[in-house]
Amino acid sequence: MLQSHIVELGGIFNRLAGMISEHSEMVTRVEENVDDATENVNSTLLQLTNTLNSLRTNRMLAAKVFGVVVFFIIMFVMLIA
Repeated sequence: MLQSHIVELGGIFNRLAGMISEHSEMVTRVEENVDDATENVNSTLLQLTNTLNSLRTNRMLAAKVFGVVVFFIIMFVMLIA
């Protein structure tokens, strides 16, 4: 009777060890996925920062071109009148 309980307890511990092994693989995969997600977020942040800087540069260029065009229009109107 005691021997059968010990054998049953050994089987329970073996199943528990298998479950722990399966869960450790899942935890490892989750950790890898979190690392990949972190890398993707950082890459996206860098791309958005670069895009924002590019848009700011384009706005300044457009403002300068607009200023030059307005200057020439004013000069043209003053010379014609």
